[in-house]
Amino acid sequence: MESHHDRGGLVGPILLIGVGLVFLLTNLGMLSTSIWGVLLRIWPVILIAMGIDLLIGRRSLIGRMLALVLILAVLAGGLWIGGVRIGSVQTGQRVEGQAVTQPLGSATRGMVRVDPAIGIVEAGALESGSKNLVEGNIALPRGADLTKAASVSGDTASLTLRMNGSWFGPSINDDDSMRWTLNLNRDVPLDLHFNIIAGQGLLDFSNLKIEALDVESVFGQTEVTLPAGSYRAHVSGVFGQTIVTLPANAGVKVKVSAVFGSSSVPSGYTRRGDWSYSPNYDSAATKIELAAEEVFGQVVVR
Repeated sequence: MESHHDRGGLVGPILLIGVGLVFLLTNLGMLSTSIWGVLLRIWPVILIAMGIDLLIGRRSLIGRMLALVLILAVLAGGLWIGGVRIGSVQTGQRVEGQAVTQPLGSATRGMVRVDPAIGIVEAGALESGSKNLVEGNIALPRGADLTKAASVSGDTASLTLRMNGSWFGPSINDDDSMRWTLNLNRDVPLDLHFNIIAGQGLLDFSNLKIEALDVESVFGQTEVTLPAGSYRAHVSGVFGQTIVTLPANAGVKVKVSAVFGSSSVPSGYTRRGDWSYSPNYDSAATKIELAAEEVFGQVVVR
């Protein structure tokens, strides 16, 4: 009886190699971090590559070689059309979004949930003394709309910003058509939740007062800068890169995990079971508990 061994498809390994090269070139400064916006725009190219693989890639050795050449050509062409240039950044005309403002009112703390689904999310701090919980600008892809839900309960002002609608997949327009820029009140304690399905998170919380923090992403790069204080933070991703920057001289307890990839913590940290502790953790007046996870990719705590 003749046996056949299925070697599997070509698209998966090529994508893993490609994402690894993206990380390498980005870390070397040869690619801008806006590469994630480009990858969002060319997602149909992945479907085309999978179709080529299924059609001719598993029939014979010649078929596999032909499929490999075609897949690489399609992916390279898609990246070129999408605007990737080694050593430079391609930009387009900025798309005007809709302004978002939520007053703080009489509340003395805030709870904010941001569910952009796709796009680039930038977060920072408002000027001291601001009367608003959140100010910002949100640009959405064609077919999507913004749902805003605000309420006040006791001393807590809550705000949820969510993208929904009939859009299908990421926009093929410029990155600015999927950009969320939000600034939060720096004077009151905040409970923050960010959920990015596909895209890039540039979240600078260094000037905020955090009570609790939860950041989740499925595909893309997430950069989080943490503030001083005592709180728990959870930053996780499925496929991509997670970078967390700690405040100077903070007492930190951190657990990092990369199932298929790499992870790192600052030098000098002491390992105790699943957790790593900063040298000053036991004597620190304020303490941060951080869990940072990635399934496929890289976790860097620095």
